[in-house]
Amino acid sequence: MDRYDVVVVGGGPSGLVAARHASLAGARTLLVEARAEGRDPIPCTGLVSPRVLALLGASRATVLREVRAVTLHAPDGGTATLRSEKVKALVLDRTRLEVELRLLAVSAGVDLLLGTRAVETRPGWVRLATADGGRTVKVGVVIAADGASSRVAQSFSLPGAERLLTAVQAVVEGKAASADGVEVFLGRRVAPGFFAWVVPAEEGRLQVGLAAPMGTELPPLLRSVLTRTPGRLVSEVTGFIPIGVAPVTSGNGIVVVGDAAGQVKPLSGGGIYPGSLCARIAGETAAEAALSGDTSAGALATYDRRWQAEMGEELHVGLAAHGALSLLSDNEIDAAVATLAASPTLCGFLAAEGDIDHPSCLLHPLLERRDLEPALLSLLAVLGGTLPPRDPTTYNPHA
Repeated sequence: MDRYDVVVVGGGPSGLVAARHASLAGARTLLVEARAEGRDPIPCTGLVSPRVLALLGASRATVLREVRAVTLHAPDGGTATLRSEKVKALVLDRTRLEVELRLLAVSAGVDLLLGTRAVETRPGWVRLATADGGRTVKVGVVIAADGASSRVAQSFSLPGAERLLTAVQAVVEGKAASADGVEVFLGRRVAPGFFAWVVPAEEGRLQVGLAAPMGTELPPLLRSVLTRTPGRLVSEVTGFIPIGVAPVTSGNGIVVVGDAAGQVKPLSGGGIYPGSLCARIAGETAAEAALSGDTSAGALATYDRRWQAEMGEELHVGLAAHGALSLLSDNEIDAAVATLAASPTLCGFLAAEGDIDHPSCLLHPLLERRDLEPALLSLLAVLGGTLPPRDPTTYNPHA
């Protein structure tokens, strides 16, 4: 029977990054992925911040678009555009990205098995199945990177994300409204509790999708969004977006990472950045535990502490903001977008200073801009909030 220090189940970005770092840390590592070629359509826009390329170790060859702007569409048809002179996001080719990440993993010494399913996982072993048969391997630590509703995490009796959204994304042949901008459609009749998106990808192709609470009928909502984006439908895929991190992401002989752990930005549904950041920690922690011979829950709890220290607070703030925004009525959304449209200075500030990975970092510099206070107060009045007290020790009247 084969023996591995670490077995990673799931060959998306989080799993591939975790496997690479486990192997680089000295662990004999196996990654198994159910997709035979890893080329099936994926319900992911590939929209990430520029910092993610270095985090993943990916090349510029994976970049389809540079994004500088976002246009918000209110239910009543009003719009507000936030445009930056700097590149704020990249649209990655997910297929090419996974090819690169697989090559990096193999170069780091990872054994890679595509078209292979982990049909049973328990502390100390994993039973694998392929089209040609199956086998069982011994393992020190399993890394569950098998997506939302992780079967591997469930087999270890670990809870998943707080809740799931159901999502659908279509690829459409059509012309983008802006070559370097994405569009976001808001409102209960468009995507209740979340939003719809149009993201330009390859030249002449758009990614059009939306997410909503479980149980929502997605087809009529998608058709409505597609009427705003005329073009030929190429493909359509559905999936899930976890909202709210799992309360525990490690146990005896297991760590959980990426969508399987709910490590997804609640405001945008983006999982590549937090998942990859946590995957590095998962790989390092799993390797250290396996090589030491102590794969207990206590030893692997280091993973929970490390990733929470790096990303936990941001995800917690994002979850609170997601909850508040999901309760807005269409009239409140209309008023908020109109307020933004009426304040180009505030839009410019948000576009220049905003960070899609760390939106909470916007609050402090925003409060220091007294010239933005009237527009900000109007926006908060619409959203039902108030400004926190200004700290006089940090206020700079010339900011």
